[in-house]
Amino acid sequence: MTEILPFGPAALSVIFIYILSLIGIGWVGYRAREDNSMKDFYLAGRGFGFIVLLLTLYATQYSGNTLFGFTGKAYRIGFSWVMSLHFMTAIVACYLIFAPKLYHHAKQKGYITPVDFLEDRFRSSAISLIAAFVMIAALINYALAQLMAMGRAFQGLVSINPVQAYICGVIFLAIIMGIYETLGGLRAVAWTDVIQGSVLMCGFAVMLLLVFTRYGTIGIATEQIFRNADPEIVKKAMPPDWQRIREWLSYILVVGLGGALYPQAIQRIYAARSATVLRRSLTVMAFSFDHYAGCTDRWCDGYCSSSWSERSTSRSDFDGNLSAGTKWVDFWLLAGCDFIRGSTRSYHVNSRFGALNNILDIY
Repeated sequence: MTEILPFGPAALSVIFIYILSLIGIGWVGYRAREDNSMKDFYLAGRGFGFIVLLLTLYATQYSGNTLFGFTGKAYRIGFSWVMSLHFMTAIVACYLIFAPKLYHHAKQKGYITPVDFLEDRFRSSAISLIAAFVMIAALINYALAQLMAMGRAFQGLVSINPVQAYICGVIFLAIIMGIYETLGGLRAVAWTDVIQGSVLMCGFAVMLLLVFTRYGTIGIATEQIFRNADPEIVKKAMPPDWQRIREWLSYILVVGLGGALYPQAIQRIYAARSATVLRRSLTVMAFSFDHYAGCTDRWCDGYCSSSWSERSTSRSDFDGNLSAGTKWVDFWLLAGCDFIRGSTRSYHVNSRFGALNNILDIY
């Protein structure tokens, strides 16, 4: 990876300064607290406006998986992976079904964690305890995946031994995220999301423009694919078979319902300033283009390249055929995803602590 993205001292200095500035954001969040309460720490005083709520929800749903996971899947499967656009939109649709009503209940009854709703609804300590343990187990697994991804992304930003880069990335970034989240709580996490989400949006916009400039429209790129001599490549531009079509509905239902019930996302619903702000933020999320941009870039760069057979499916050669000037696009996308992974990890820590508090309350 370091041979493809050889970032120099200037670029790495920018990253290092920004990482250290996160501690400063945490300190500012600590100073901005309204009171020393769980409500202020976990929900930022229920004061998220439109921009902050939009970008913190955006960073919850669209992060490293958009650039690393879904793009690689599009490369391996082909046009059929357009289903990912549908199930990510389904998450927003599911939010709009229950989120406004849940927000009203949370505001009236003072919910702080997802388990608070279950406790109020069922009046059962057993159900609340089981739900808390299930959420903790799921979030631990998810947080470990984010830590691993942070280490992998850090490998693409430095030129040291890959194993050492991975270990240093995981440890160093985890410590930084833990410090600023402990200081500022959800408020600090959301403020960093505003910065990091903006970086990702701008990076994806530039990347999409570069792809269309190099390869033309999707129609032109598809014609190039059909002229390829390798039948396996041509097959990936064909319509999906029945098995893949059945998967579409399964993905839409499972991911739509499951993604909308992330514990860390539920806390963002609670933290909205008003139901109107919540609805507007969710509505705009449905039109996020970054997912489309990432999959389109990976698809065109992989299959329209004459050297496709020599290419791997790793993110390291993601823009291998683009000009050297696009290295800075890669730089900001990798950095943005790395930081948002850290914020995602912070969400998980925040939610796990909330679930642990629920368990302590039960006992």
